[in-house]
Amino acid sequence: MLRRLVFALPELSQNLMFASVNGWFLYYLVTVLGLSPALAGVVFLIGRVLDAVLDVPVGFLSDRMARRGGRVRLIGVSLPLAACAFVVMWLAPAMGTSHTVVFLAATAGFSLFALFYTLVAVPRIALLPGYARTRPERIRQVAIDMVVAWFAVGMASAAFPALVGQAARHTEAPLTWGLAAAVVAVIGLAFYLPFLLRVDDRMLHPQGAEAPLTLRQGLSRLRRLRQRLPFGRFFLLVLAPFLLQSVLPFYLSLHIGLPAERQFPVLGAVFATALLAFPVWSRIAQRVSARSQTLAALGITACALVVMPFLPAGLSAPIFALAVICGAGLSGLALAAWVLIPQTVDRAQQMAEAPGEGLTSAAFTFINKLAAGGAAMINGIALSLVPPRAGGGDSLIGWAASLPALACCLIAAALLLRGAR
Repeated sequence: MLRRLVFALPELSQNLMFASVNGWFLYYLVTVLGLSPALAGVVFLIGRVLDAVLDVPVGFLSDRMARRGGRVRLIGVSLPLAACAFVVMWLAPAMGTSHTVVFLAATAGFSLFALFYTLVAVPRIALLPGYARTRPERIRQVAIDMVVAWFAVGMASAAFPALVGQAARHTEAPLTWGLAAAVVAVIGLAFYLPFLLRVDDRMLHPQGAEAPLTLRQGLSRLRRLRQRLPFGRFFLLVLAPFLLQSVLPFYLSLHIGLPAERQFPVLGAVFATALLAFPVWSRIAQRVSARSQTLAALGITACALVVMPFLPAGLSAPIFALAVICGAGLSGLALAAWVLIPQTVDRAQQMAEAPGEGLTSAAFTFINKLAAGGAAMINGIALSLVPPRAGGGDSLIGWAASLPALACCLIAAALLLRGAR
């Protein structure tokens, strides 16, 4: 158990930063710095597209370095740079004197963070096949990874505004957000240390075919996997949670009437429920087919999204009930999505010319980051079409917040049902 926990702790470090960006950076640019929602969505999309584009070459690089025991070394060098870039991406836009400068500073900071974050995250994911060599071991390791990751997402989504509130006692806005980011970065560095100290690349020689000699050769092997359905399903299953996660602060602020510093109870309820629901979803997945488990998670999430526009303003029992339903649905979607990775890696390793563990895993992280950037862009456009109204209770804002994620859930369910025929 301790060995699995050591491997899973980086999920807390990475997701503290990743989820803070997904949940609050768009809100920060629009609400605190005054950037238009559409322009802030462009910043987010550029950063995430660059982040995603880097996944494939970094995955290939990690496969080549694995044969020389270099993956952990690469992570160790890149991690402090990623933490520094995370702080810079919040501080640099705050120094801007115009919307153009804010846009350029935010784009540059996000791009820098994307580079170093990828150099940390992708090599670590690529270590999984060597760290857990059998399929049952991989499933157990992924299960622990998900619990730690969701705990980190809950901390980032619910605790980050609380950190901003505490930082406001020591400095003025918008620098308070940069100070909160610095605290998150230090915590992230601390939780990565056990992994860096205890995991030895030299003991993790991956099984299967040798890594491709060139990136072009690796991509050719990856295309021969013919796994369009798992990749497409993964995209929809991660897009829906990203859409909901990045829009929740806007929804709670503009529809429910809760400013960022008062959103902690609701967001905390969402992610506490997600953590508690994960063991339940795991048992359900062992008793029913993957399609049935996925459809159940999509149905629960869709029910929450349909209700969102009709809730009254202010803290009330219905908003906490909505938080519980959202948390249960998000947990089920996460399980359905991320169990696809070890399954696809297993199929890849059975090929005579495997594309490599790093490259196969990087294909999923590529899709995951495209979904994150696309979600922010979609939400930015949706919110820009509806002028906000002070005081909360605006049903149009509620529909703008829920419709994109609801459409994603319905498309995913339709594709699954069509595939069952």
